[in-house]
Amino acid sequence: MHFDTQNNGEKQPTGVGFSFLIITVFLIALTLVSILVMATGYLVARRAIDHDITRFTKSSEAISNLVLQSRLQDIQRLLDLTALDENMRTAIQSQDSEAIADWLSAIYYSQEEGRIDVLFVKSAGSKRIVDVSTKAYDTEKIQQAAVSSNALDITNQVFITGGAEQPLYSIVTRRDIIAPQSGKLLGTVYGGVILNDNISFIRDILNSTGSSAAGLYHGSHLIVSFPSNSQGVLSMGDHPHTNMIDANREYILLDAGLALPDGEEHRLHIINVQSLGAITELEHNYQMALYFLAGFILIISGIAAWGLKRVSTKAIATLSLYANRVTRREDAVTFSISAIREFNEIGTTL
Repeated sequence: MHFDTQNNGEKQPTGVGFSFLIITVFLIALTLVSILVMATGYLVARRAIDHDITRFTKSSEAISNLVLQSRLQDIQRLLDLTALDENMRTAIQSQDSEAIADWLSAIYYSQEEGRIDVLFVKSAGSKRIVDVSTKAYDTEKIQQAAVSSNALDITNQVFITGGAEQPLYSIVTRRDIIAPQSGKLLGTVYGGVILNDNISFIRDILNSTGSSAAGLYHGSHLIVSFPSNSQGVLSMGDHPHTNMIDANREYILLDAGLALPDGEEHRLHIINVQSLGAITELEHNYQMALYFLAGFILIISGIAAWGLKRVSTKAIATLSLYANRVTRREDAVTFSISAIREFNEIGTTL
């Protein structure tokens, strides 16, 4: 009887090795699951960080406005006391400009530097103005703008004076001085701050928000910044009203609008520079985890390939030997059980 047996000299059958196929499937599955877990963890962490950035932006805006309002309330209280001062009323009623100037000077120099820059009194029914404002800037245009303002109640009104190349930014408040007996308007006292060199205001914001630098802007124009070497960083604020991360992902610029009773034309806003240490650390940790995962997959795959190849090679060799002996019709042929059940089923069938 003729049997179809394979000669040793014939070409070996082609195909993919059993152990290689199992290892490949295992490696792909392990990689996909690992990538899915890592991506999910990263997206969850990133979403939490974005939420924290949004929350911190609102917090920074609230703190910046509280600092500004606190500074302006100090001026308002100062003007209230000035308007109620009996000596000031007497000096205005008597049209004693020297006495008015003395009282205003005493008030002006009693304040810390940068707390008040504009302080003058205009008598009612006349153009007489007694001014003790800072001499560092031309405050005459601020006087004209404040006195000629059509607003019924000037409270923290922003005035932009000077030329377009070097604008002067100020916030001015006024209080009427009224005679207590007659209720007659005696005059008006004006007080305010100039923002162009108001470092103390920016420093207060830095201390309150924990920022590394801050700048006060009108639109895209930088009015004042602190510290002085931060202008290179703050120049990224040429795109206002957005939170921006620098190219090196070292810090983020947080935009905080200031709530002042003026239209968009006079809108002022603060840009705070905050370190991105948490985000940078997160990205670094995920990079390290990715490298560790890649090495772990290679090690596990190598161990699995070695173990599977060892087991499958022995089982395949046993099955091949048994098949060859069966085809040669050798007597007393028995199949040796291996560790792989499917191979045992084939051997048992043969």
